[in-house]
Amino acid sequence: MGVKLNPQSRGLLTWLWVRISAVAMLIYFVWVMALFFFPHSQQDWINHLHALPMRMMGMIALLGLLFHAGFGLWTVLTDYVKTQWMRRALEIITSIFLVACCVWGIILLGG
Repeated sequence: MGVKLNPQSRGLLTWLWVRISAVAMLIYFVWVMALFFFPHSQQDWINHLHALPMRMMGMIALLGLLFHAGFGLWTVLTDYVKTQWMRRALEIITSIFLVACCVWGIILLGG
């Protein structure tokens, strides 16, 4: 009573990566919210935001967010834009925008 998976299909792997990116964003959100509710001085915030673990988790959350957004927008474009040239043009524009956001986020987090 097993399920036979098609080795050529990437749907299950993509589904798994979307879930992993959601968990990464959730962990980052909970971490930042926990820090937000404890009173700190300005210097404590600066030290914390420049710490390597915070930067690494921020980078993981950023990449997860961009992957999550990219896959979600691709799904919407695939479902609702029927003209192939228009869908392809919108996919290219979306990809350029997401790469620009990634570069901007790396610059901000790299600091």
